[in-house]
Amino acid sequence: KELKEQNKGLNEIFIEEFDEFLINKEKAKVKDNSPSFKPSQYYKCARKLWYEFYDFEKTSEQVYARSIRILEVGTLLHQWIQDKLKEISDNNGFIKIVPLEELPIYNVEGVEIIKEHNSHEIEVKFRDYRWTKMIPISAMVDGFFEINNMRVIFEFKTINSKDFEYLYEPLKEHLKQGCLYSLCLGVRRVLFVYFNKDTQQMKAFLKEFNDEQIEWVKNRLRYLEDFILEKKLPPKEENEKDCAF
Repeated sequence: KELKEQNKGLNEIFIEEFDEFLINKEKAKVKDNSPSFKPSQYYKCARKLWYEFYDFEKTSEQVYARSIRILEVGTLLHQWIQDKLKEISDNNGFIKIVPLEELPIYNVEGVEIIKEHNSHEIEVKFRDYRWTKMIPISAMVDGFFEINNMRVIFEFKTINSKDFEYLYEPLKEHLKQGCLYSLCLGVRRVLFVYFNKDTQQMKAFLKEFNDEQIEWVKNRLRYLEDFILEKKLPPKEENEKDCAF
């Protein structure tokens, strides 16, 4: 190990220094710890969310450069397709980006639309206080547009070849995210677009959520919030792998 360290080449030094830069930058970020329900978390292990809400110290919180690279490249791909959609809309193409003022939740009591943010201009960021007692829903959708006289929420997902090949409908976790967006924005249709990071192929699925699914989301939010507000640890959920830890 010592000899390897002494004979380290420029190629190895480059990758090590690059990854160290990413890790240090990530650690220096100021994170938003304001309590809220996130679309990508609310359906996961209730105990895990409960511990996170009360900010229990984690046994380990290792930051990995590869995870950062995956996340940041995914963000850049989001920006790429959003730029194209904006360009199509600006040139009177088949897609029309719907202005914020035409959102069903615009000026609705209990909903805060956040206009100033660092994300792409076609993204819709909001906080919704209507479906819970104290803890709001904090979310952001990749876009809201009209196509063939139909208004839809736009959700863009990047995926690897192995998962992409057998994809014939949106993944279950993405459906749960989409259903929460549908509840908050008052729009039942969500267009899921999947992008294969390895081959640049795309698949799209239009999903329309029904009353039963919307009600499941409401019940899930109430279930989580009740345990949090009562400071009572939720029971173990057998179907959640997180509960094994």
